[in-house]
Amino acid sequence: MIKNRHSVRAFVFLVLIGLSIAVLGIFVLTAIFPRIEKLIRDNMLRQVTDMLDIAYVLINQHYESYTRGFFDESTAQKMTKEHLGAFLYGLEKLDYFWVLSKEGVLLVHPYLKDYVDRHYLEIEDSLYKNTVERILQAVKENKPYVEYEFYRYDRKQIERKISAIRVFEPWGWIVGTGFYRTTLMTQVKSVENQFKIAVLLFLTLLSVIYFSFLIQYREANREISRILKEITIERDRLKTLIEAMPQPVALFDQTKKLLEYNRAFFELQNYNDEPFTCPIGADNSQQSFEIALKTSSGIRWYRVHCTPVFDKDKNYEGFINIFSDITEQKLQILFWQDKANQDPLTGAANRNVLEQLIDSFPDLGQEFSVIMLDIDGFKQVNDTYGHLVGDQVLLRFAETVKNSLRKDTYFVRYGGDEFLIIAPRSGKETAKNLVGRLRKEFRTPLQIDGGQITISFCAGIASFPEDGEKLRELIDQADRALYKAKSAGINQTGF
Repeated sequence: MIKNRHSVRAFVFLVLIGLSIAVLGIFVLTAIFPRIEKLIRDNMLRQVTDMLDIAYVLINQHYESYTRGFFDESTAQKMTKEHLGAFLYGLEKLDYFWVLSKEGVLLVHPYLKDYVDRHYLEIEDSLYKNTVERILQAVKENKPYVEYEFYRYDRKQIERKISAIRVFEPWGWIVGTGFYRTTLMTQVKSVENQFKIAVLLFLTLLSVIYFSFLIQYREANREISRILKEITIERDRLKTLIEAMPQPVALFDQTKKLLEYNRAFFELQNYNDEPFTCPIGADNSQQSFEIALKTSSGIRWYRVHCTPVFDKDKNYEGFINIFSDITEQKLQILFWQDKANQDPLTGAANRNVLEQLIDSFPDLGQEFSVIMLDIDGFKQVNDTYGHLVGDQVLLRFAETVKNSLRKDTYFVRYGGDEFLIIAPRSGKETAKNLVGRLRKEFRTPLQIDGGQITISFCAGIASFPEDGEKLRELIDQADRALYKAKSAGINQTGF
């Protein structure tokens, strides 16, 4: 009787295990697979939103160039359109940005150039009209995304597409970029196939264990050894499949202890000195943030998408971090930011940098000096040799000055042939010595286009704190000192 009761209990236990495996399989097929598509879709939407950020930064920089008086508005808009129209991205460099006015005029589109600068109602293309109307309606409803049917790149196929959109209000531009349904489904199928293989192997492994126990549980001692060996082999195979995933993925508990991860994350972890974390929003929603890691191939930027994990009682148990490499987008932003702060002719900083210094007033030490330089007779150089030679003189002058300055010194093209030096931790005597050294650099005539041009300059010096407490006051004082020096003749210094 006792033996029979044990047999019944063992049989019931094995039946329950079988039911559990079946329930697990159904759960995976019905619950997890649909969430894979949503996760990849959300990730791709974040990626196109990141790309839209790049376009918005580019537009804003051109707009600021217009508001600061460097270009008129028409020129700034033209340059912006050219840059956006030529900016293709993605693995095949086919993805693009488009710009539409709030009135429905297409302003930028690299594949529909025959529609550019035309109102959508003037174009006999019902698909295009419907698309524009959906975009305009989405803007009215303040939606960040819009879905529609549209041409693929070569205009030979029509496909479902979703775009992130944003309005640049100063010019009334609707800017957008997105991805096609095929792109989404390709990634979904790739991830699903890998995940299905892993799940099938896992369920197969459980089934082998289950039926082995069901049929031969009386020979447990001998079979356990064989089964454990099989588990090890299958587990290694499963780990190999998981490690083939391209994105770094890691699971942490509530104490930030690493629980599970793939190889991509292990390699990434070697370059991080601080423990990975996860900021949780007030509504316990998924959060994202950026990190920069110094790797063997240089600095790389990642957007970390963090999802908190809770139990059925909504108790916090840990979090999952998924890392997306955004180095290419980040370098694009840094590139355009650098261009916006640099004088295109001389390579010196421009007035944008000077305004930032005035606003932020960095720590320049207990004493520092502002030096204003003006090339003597520069107008005569332009009148005699022409503006091309004049530009060469400006370029050579700026290069010589920059090469004579410390790395912590600010060098700004103030306007025309006037340049500004802000020398940290330098009193008036140090500034005078610096001007003297610069004069020696220009004793030798410049060799330009086969001819020799001798140049000199006048300088105005103002120092903190004796000549002013604020940077703008010191710049004005240096400007007045420069005017005094120029009034005295050439190659003069004013204080």
